[in-house]
Amino acid sequence: MMSVKFCLDSNCFMSKPIDKKAATISDRIGKYVKQACVYDLRATAIEITLNVRSFCPATFKDGKRRKENF
Repeated sequence: MMSVKFCLDSNCFMSKPIDKKAATISDRIGKYVKQACVYDLRATAIEITLNVRSFCPATFKDGKRRKENF
């Protein structure tokens, strides 16, 4: 079965993070790789939306979100 990998932040938010909080997410998010079956993507999107979690549709080498690690 086909699946996709993506990075999903471990924290939930009630509003859009800005400044230092956004930078903290950027530093942290690469370490939290999740995998979802392509048939479960709708449920995954709903979970991200309802729990207000940041995500990145990519994975990164060594868990560090940088252009060279994409």
